[in-house]
Amino acid sequence: MSNPYILRKHTVLLLNPQNLGEQAINKIAALAFSRQISTAQTLSVKVKTDPTLLAQGELESLFIDGVGLVMRQDLRMEQMQLQMNKIKVSPFKALLGNIELTQPIEGTGCIVLTESDFNRAFHTPELSDRITALGLDLANLQATFSDRHSFTIACTLRDLPTLTLPVAIAIDPNCGVLLSLAPLPEPYRILQPLVTLLRDQAQAVFNLRTFELHGISLAIQSLSFANQQVTLKAIAAMTHFPS
Repeated sequence: MSNPYILRKHTVLLLNPQNLGEQAINKIAALAFSRQISTAQTLSVKVKTDPTLLAQGELESLFIDGVGLVMRQDLRMEQMQLQMNKIKVSPFKALLGNIELTQPIEGTGCIVLTESDFNRAFHTPELSDRITALGLDLANLQATFSDRHSFTIACTLRDLPTLTLPVAIAIDPNCGVLLSLAPLPEPYRILQPLVTLLRDQAQAVFNLRTFELHGISLAIQSLSFANQQVTLKAIAAMTHFPS
């Protein structure tokens, strides 16, 4: 039979602020998020808690602030900020250095993409392969931010004049960012498969599907253009803590 005095002594040791304070939890959280990012100019992960809250299964808040983040497929974000409060976690798993959510949590997100970041998403190997599969030889592709509700995509194919596509932006509460284009002029209608491919890629970028962290999804609520950048504000939903 275990000695109750020894058990009590060990419990006090585990809940000691030096072992389970913000510093220890922040190290665990920072490591978990950094594993999902290739490189970053700066990345700050701040968890606010204390041993008493943690023993009750709660983190007071989580704030992530990253600048110059390069994700999978070499995609880049100028800045990403995520804020979540009152996060319910398993206190017993936390004692072992494993942050496990006991229920989903919603917070807010703010992501900034430069025009250069946006164009980078059109030059991934995967998209290039899909364009090549259409039997098209694309010489140049360039997106330009214009105003709050639109942008343009200019694409040049070998032996054809440059085609400039105005793209209108709308936000649906259920579907996120939706893009629409005017019908192509007669000489270019054979390029409809390419235009659809580019629209779908741009829509995925604006909805941040290519940037999501494991365990965290983002639902875009608004976007705005300024100074060759787009700022996207979103609801951030976390189902499990990144590992």
